Amino acid sequence: MLLKVSAEAKAGLLTWVESCLAANSGRAGLWHVQGGLQGVTYVSDGFMINLGAVMLQLAQPFTQDLKTAKILKVDPTYCAAPRMSNNNGVPGAYTGDLGKQTTLVPHPENSTRSHSKEYSFISACFFLTHRALHLGIQVVQQKLHKLSQELGRMQHEFQDASAQGSPATEMMRSHMESRTTSLLSLKAAIFEPNMVESLLQFLAASAEWLVQMALCPPNQLSPPTALQEVKVPLPEDTDVHIFLQCIPEFLVETLTETISSVRRYSAPLLSSTGGILILPHLMSFIVVFMGSPKRMNNPHLRAHLAECLETLLPESGSSSGGLLAGCREHLFTKHPASPQLVTALIHVFVSIEMTGQSVSFEEKFNYRRPMYEVMKYLWEMPKHRKRFTELAEESLANMESAKPPLFLRFVNLLINDAIFLLDEGLSYMSQLRESQKERDSGEWLNLPTTQRAERESSFQHMSLLARFHNMLGAHTIQTLIRLTKEIPQMFTHATLVDRMAAMLNYFLSTLVGPKQRNLKVRDMEKYEFRPAETVSDICTIYTHLYKSAEFCLAVSADGRSYTPQLFSQAHDVLCRIGRGTLAVELQLISDKVLVAGRTHAEEEDIAADAPEEFLDPIMSHLMTDPVILPSSRLTCDRHTIARHLLSDQTDPFNRQPLNMEEVRPNTELKERIMAWLKEQRALRARRAEAQEEMKDSN
Repeated sequence: MLLKVSAEAKAGLLTWVESCLAANSGRAGLWHVQGGLQGVTYVSDGFMINLGAVMLQLAQPFTQDLKTAKILKVDPTYCAAPRMSNNNGVPGAYTGDLGKQTTLVPHPENSTRSHSKEYSFISACFFLTHRALHLGIQVVQQKLHKLSQELGRMQHEFQDASAQGSPATEMMRSHMESRTTSLLSLKAAIFEPNMVESLLQFLAASAEWLVQMALCPPNQLSPPTALQEVKVPLPEDTDVHIFLQCIPEFLVETLTETISSVRRYSAPLLSSTGGILILPHLMSFIVVFMGSPKRMNNPHLRAHLAECLETLLPESGSSSGGLLAGCREHLFTKHPASPQLVTALIHVFVSIEMTGQSVSFEEKFNYRRPMYEVMKYLWEMPKHRKRFTELAEESLANMESAKPPLFLRFVNLLINDAIFLLDEGLSYMSQLRESQKERDSGEWLNLPTTQRAERESSFQHMSLLARFHNMLGAHTIQTLIRLTKEIPQMFTHATLVDRMAAMLNYFLSTLVGPKQRNLKVRDMEKYEFRPAETVSDICTIYTHLYKSAEFCLAVSADGRSYTPQLFSQAHDVLCRIGRGTLAVELQLISDKVLVAGRTHAEEEDIAADAPEEFLDPIMSHLMTDPVILPSSRLTCDRHTIARHLLSDQTDPFNRQPLNMEEVRPNTELKERIMAWLKEQRALRARRAEAQEEMKDSN
């Protein structure tokens, strides 16, 4: 009613909302979600949730029917406008502190962003609603997630305490009941069905509006007036549109966190009318923004879109009926933006590694776990599997381009991840074994109470880390199985083959060799540790690659982990776990690798006498294709520098920028190496003939 009384009353209401949100902007801070600071007071969660609910109702007229395109009346430059105050500022701009918020794309410092001369109620209502949701419902969602994780840890501790007959179990039970009550109260407050329906409707409109702003040509200065359909391939972004330099990224944070929270704690609501309606708009938004730093600069925010994408996957065995499952499957097959899915997903997978910031592996796990699930689903669809192979073929054709091809960087990171995860997982299992032995022997009982509690806490933390690394390691290996079967030539290319072979050899030898006894712990399933399955998976990857002579040579040349007994040990394990067919195929691989090993041994014998200048200065092996690095003017093997540049685009000798297109063949040195090799082989052949003649004469 206040909005209809008079223009002054409407302005007064919007000014109050603006002031309220600005005064409570600290609610979005991490320290507030974690528990707040002493002496700093903001309005309650309940107040802010209710304010968000009221704002959602005010926004309904321009968000409930997207076909009318009323949402396009929202001016994207709103947050860049000076707030209206008395006779100053821009009329209709109730922007508060919105102009200080981080935007989707950074704008140049000390530059002035253009804005409109005045703004409508629709623009003000849209951004104030988003800010209210960001400071209200989104904050409560974060508190709910934190509380849920806390209860999960408490549950494990309670079970362990109960098993040991600890007197603290009753106190722990009481505390758990109290925290569970808090959790249920938060869920009831933010997942009230009618409010969630309005919220999903508003977010669908927001997703569509963001897509429309991103699709505008960079030279367009006024907002669009008609909805555009998303068409692929999406336009290449060379220039950044000013609209995206004005839109705060908390709009996307609210969108992604709400979708993830609804899926995590109240999934049936996504099957409601509002839930189904948001799906196509969400898919458009994800594809348009996930793969483009020019549209959304923050790689962490783009990675969160992968979690939203997982939300769109059809649920196996869903009880919600075939209609919803069919609707979701349709998104991945018929949606206009779906052909761009694979490229966007791989791009954001790679982007997380290339942020230039320190990213913990635990954080990358939270990003990549949903990416693996989506890749697995896409792989089963011929249309998307074809796109994977097309990207691989493009990479193979451009392995020495100035910028490493996207799929090459993706595969390189997969191998890096597999090495790190499996190695860390095995290390934690070994440490758990030692801790279990100490605890079982009664050694901990003799420790002071404080020290014993520290050991127990350390053991629980180590258990979580072991489970975490084993789980993601299994995801990574499964992804490698799929890719090596369909695109083996990518993994047997000279740039990657040595690392791939060394990785497989190392983990197979650890799991089937003498070290395996150090990994045996009680309740291996509790830690997601399934060594027999991992051995089977690793052997499966061997079977996908062994037809390549280069791969067999790389396996045999791995002096760190390969021995002639490696495959026979793995053969015995496979037979014990009922994988006889795979064991037979592994024997064929073993024979082929032995032959390659003999050839390699002969070449190594020759290389041992090579002059120093013929050896690669980084890897110390005989160079086959020497190249000169332009800034340091030093020579190394082409494949060595190609591997280095995958993760570090600099000259390894002086740290100057470098790419593969800048290296020059050292033709003169290559000719000398080839001539020397020819001479050495001829000399050895003559020696062999002489030895044979001596044998015959005797």
